[in-house]
Amino acid sequence: MMTSMATDPQGNPAIVSYWRSAGSDVPQYHVVCHRADVWYTHDLGFRNETFSLSGTGTKFIPISRPQIVMDDEYATVVFRDAERGNKVSIARAPMADLGQWKLQDLTESGYPAWEPILDLSLWLQNQELHLFLQDVMQVDGEGMAEAAAQMIQVLEWKI
Repeated sequence: MMTSMATDPQGNPAIVSYWRSAGSDVPQYHVVCHRADVWYTHDLGFRNETFSLSGTGTKFIPISRPQIVMDDEYATVVFRDAERGNKVSIARAPMADLGQWKLQDLTESGYPAWEPILDLSLWLQNQELHLFLQDVMQVDGEGMAEAAAQMIQVLEWKI
């Protein structure tokens, strides 16, 4: 499992990943952040479906590895989730209350095996989120997907 990490303008770190909390069968995205010498964990809590990473080889899973970016006002998590139609989506929360996540889809169509790739330098300079998009396929167990080459795009999102 992969995580992403960012710092706010004051240097406070935040890490985003996904896992199943104790007593739950549903993996959720979580943001772990450090404020005033205390670590806090925020469960984004919007997922309803379970999945398993058991078995051999690479697994096709219904969610992407998340990415996080932060500015003075918001933390923004970029992800893909089959429950949301595999659309490029974000969860945003005000820095003052990282327990209040709001979801927004940035695309109308889905990208079933897409993983977020963003231009971090552009985010840090201008707070513009530029995401590399390509419709890709993933097959369980190191299988080979037969698909034609797909066009690439850059999705530009400004606050």
